[in-house]
Amino acid sequence: MARNHRKVWQGKKCVLCGGQRPAEDCEHAPPKVLFLGQTRPKGWEFPSCKRCNNGASSNDTLAAYVAYSQAPDAILHSTPLSSHQQKLINGFGNNLPFPYKQGHSVPVYDETTQTWKSARHVEYTDQAATSLALWAAKQSLAMWYRFIGTIASHHSTIDISLLTNAMHPDGEFEQALHSIGPSFSMSTKKNLVDQNFSCKFQCNSQKNLAVMFAQYHGGFAFVSKINDRPSAKLSRLGYQYKFSTNGHDGIHQIKSGRA
Repeated sequence: MARNHRKVWQGKKCVLCGGQRPAEDCEHAPPKVLFLGQTRPKGWEFPSCKRCNNGASSNDTLAAYVAYSQAPDAILHSTPLSSHQQKLINGFGNNLPFPYKQGHSVPVYDETTQTWKSARHVEYTDQAATSLALWAAKQSLAMWYRFIGTIASHHSTIDISLLTNAMHPDGEFEQALHSIGPSFSMSTKKNLVDQNFSCKFQCNSQKNLAVMFAQYHGGFAFVSKINDRPSAKLSRLGYQYKFSTNGHDGIHQIKSGRA
């Protein structure tokens, strides 16, 4: 396996710590566990050092768990779980704490605005939210490398806002999301959007500031802003969670001006 991946990272720098360390491994973004049957297309592997890639499996499993549990099919239909989903849920329950706070049920409406079913109001525990935000920051740096073609430097900051049905975004937010542009996916077929993963990514003309919206299985989603300007770390304003990266600490959380 390592031999097959060597061409991804050999002679390159880690895309997750500002290119401050030589790549020794490859980061799968999105990870294999997010794909039903693990049928993941090739070409979405990224050079990483062992420190940045080490210990990522638990956060990958957490992200997959919330993606499957928030998928429309899981909420709106009584579709039997696949063996892959059941294995994931069993493994999650045995090894990681439950990611959701106790919440109330909310009505789900059909096309005629009649109440159809009820769904659980999703709100993460503080521990789960921090872990998911860290995971999203790593995904954002990998997508920066894919769409821009360069490594986000050790000056960069990554702001993350996790999206759930507990939020009530206004029209301005919806308009901003629409302005990011068209969605990209991992599908190899023309005009076919991959339901496992899709994202919107837009950068400015200087290619030092980008906004990304990513969605997994039509449910779990986040918005990120990657700022690669030299003054990025001077600002404490941002989304829910703010991260930075460097060769010494890797991706790490820094204080943001918003709760």
